[in-house]
Amino acid sequence: MFLTFNPAVMKILKPGPNKSLAPNLADRLLAESDTNRRIELAYLAILTRRPTAEEIADGSTYLNAAGDPQSAVSDLVWALLNSPEFRFVY
Repeated sequence: MFLTFNPAVMKILKPGPNKSLAPNLADRLLAESDTNRRIELAYLAILTRRPTAEEIADGSTYLNAAGDPQSAVSDLVWALLNSPEFRFVY
């Protein structure tokens, strides 16, 4: 529940300047121009594995359809952190 609804966690996940912390994962993913590479890096950083072809396809569809890349990347990071695989394996 802490990762799902905590405002402090949500603030850390948002990309952008004026942070007291070093660039977070969302900032680093936004620096990557290739959508599939963004997805791969997110999976490697959070789940320590490469995404499947289906996960890349689903992620690409979402990221490419999103109007705001910053929100979309934050959503991807949030979704992976709240996935059963992350919560119960890591």
